[in-house]
Amino acid sequence: MKFFGIWDRLLFRRLLGTILLFLISFFFIYVLIDFASRVSGMEGMRKSPQLLVRYYGAVFIKRLELLLPFALLLGTIRTLQILYRERGFVSALMTGTRLKRLLFPFYMIGFFSLLLLWSNEEWIVPRALKEINWIESLYFKQGGIGEIHGKIVVQTEEGGRLFFLNIEPYERTLQEVYYLPSWNKFFHMEFLDLKEKVPIGHFVDTFERKEEGDWSLIKRENILPIEQLKVVWDDLFGLVSQPNQFPLSTLIKKVQYPEKSSPMEKEEIATTLTKKILFPALPWLAILAVIPFGISFSRAVSFFSLYSMALFLFFSTYLSLSALLIPASPLLVVIPFSLLVLIIKKKHTKFART
Repeated sequence: MKFFGIWDRLLFRRLLGTILLFLISFFFIYVLIDFASRVSGMEGMRKSPQLLVRYYGAVFIKRLELLLPFALLLGTIRTLQILYRERGFVSALMTGTRLKRLLFPFYMIGFFSLLLLWSNEEWIVPRALKEINWIESLYFKQGGIGEIHGKIVVQTEEGGRLFFLNIEPYERTLQEVYYLPSWNKFFHMEFLDLKEKVPIGHFVDTFERKEEGDWSLIKRENILPIEQLKVVWDDLFGLVSQPNQFPLSTLIKKVQYPEKSSPMEKEEIATTLTKKILFPALPWLAILAVIPFGISFSRAVSFFSLYSMALFLFFSTYLSLSALLIPASPLLVVIPFSLLVLIIKKKHTKFART
């Protein structure tokens, strides 16, 4: 028997088509509602379709953890409904193929969805969140990392103080910067470039304190390397970033080596890591939960009830995970989550043995 037979290709094509249709439709509706509610605050973006595409492309990546499981759930039920109406499973079983083998495409799509969402959280979501923060800080009346953090103060390695209003992750620059190497001198820069080993200030004003106590402008330069400033970009960005902006590997390292984090930061990191691991399992749960109820050869199958039950369980599980605010005991969520998986798997196995 071939690994991918005619039935597998047919079911893959039908299932993927239905999932993509739901996915695109839901996101299109989300964009319309979001744009209509925020259009007055999108200064500078309304006349730039390219920027809107970039922004909502990043939003799509951010929301994929919800959109993909939801589309997969409805796509699975819809495909089962079509097969039930057309007696597809009955026809396939008459060829001597076991039911478990017929369900193989559903398993594969759930498994690859799990890998896709984990990969998304590791490599793509961090960049998407930085893109969203960058666009919102420049073009929205409210939002972005600058609005969230306001004026940020950092104690540098050499003992000075660094004040800045905003951070640009892609360019590795700080905006509206004040650097105080001592109490008698400070630099004001329009932006500070941290890509090189020696930070470079642009449009720099140097001030020194007079004996009378007043500040005096000493000199003004377009570009000034500031060798005495010792700051590490990764440490700096980590101070102003939320845990959900970190990839999975970084969160795991922070959990393994918690010495540099405060107790509150440890809890927030543990919460985020728990969510990022459990949310991608929703597509797998969605498939396992509905298949036993969608496979039936009687006339008593109510797909309206199946849709209602599936949507209720899906959003209940999603909201329960989203409400996980006290990671001091992620077991409070992990244990019920695991029990739910075992119950669904037991129910599924009972049907798949036929």
